[in-house]
Amino acid sequence: MPTAVKMKSIPGKTVLIVDDSAPIRGLLRYLFLSESFTICSEAANGKDAIAEAKKCKPDLVILDRAMPVMNGLEVAPELRRLLPDVPIILYTLHAGVMPDSEFQRIGVTAVVAKNEPAEALLQTANDFCNPNPHSSDLN
Repeated sequence: MPTAVKMKSIPGKTVLIVDDSAPIRGLLRYLFLSESFTICSEAANGKDAIAEAKKCKPDLVILDRAMPVMNGLEVAPELRRLLPDVPIILYTLHAGVMPDSEFQRIGVTAVVAKNEPAEALLQTANDFCNPNPHSSDLN
């Protein structure tokens, strides 16, 4: 079974969801669709995330840290190179494992812990996807 899944589009900013957990991807899909985002694609590992990012050129990337094949910390610099102006939100259980400056150095725009309410992730995404320019400072 392929690890990347194409999603039906709806109007709005496009999101690439990258997480090795199918239930988490499903939850994120539901959350973002409920906020009128378009899910351009999903991937279950970093290697597939790179391929999908090249194909769908998302407006936003939601990225897990702990994944097989290529983890979030390994793929973030490559995604940043491919998508220099696209916010990359690391959505992880491991939010406090390194200083924010290190996450930013590898290309992560913001970090949201998975144990925070879902609204925190949506708020962060909306903050970076609104029409006003936003700095790339971590939250």
